[in-house]
Amino acid sequence: MHDEIRKKQAKATFNIIKRFLKKFPKIFSKKQVGKSTFYRRRYPKNNLLNINKSIKENFNLLRIGNNELFPSHFYYKSIKYIIKIFKEDKLK
Repeated sequence: MHDEIRKKQAKATFNIIKRFLKKFPKIFSKKQVGKSTFYRRRYPKNNLLNINKSIKENFNLLRIGNNELFPSHFYYKSIKYIIKIFKEDKLK
C-alpha cells in the first residue's frame, strides 16, 4: 500500500513540475489565503492497532503503514505482534 501511494505521489509531482516548467518564468507568486495546514510526522507508535476494534475499524492504520519501516502492530499479554498487509494486484 505504501509503495502504491508513493507511485501515485511521484506521478502527480512530475505532472506539477511539467506544468510549472511550461509556464516558467511567467509565474507570479500569490499570498496564501486562510490558515495554513500540515500533517504531523508519523512515528512507529502511530501504527498501534486497537485489538478491541474490528479489522474494518483498523483498516486505515493497516493500509497506510509501511511494512518495513513502521509496520502496524499490537500488544497482547505484553507481547508485541506485527501485522503486515499487502494488496494483491489481480484477483484470481
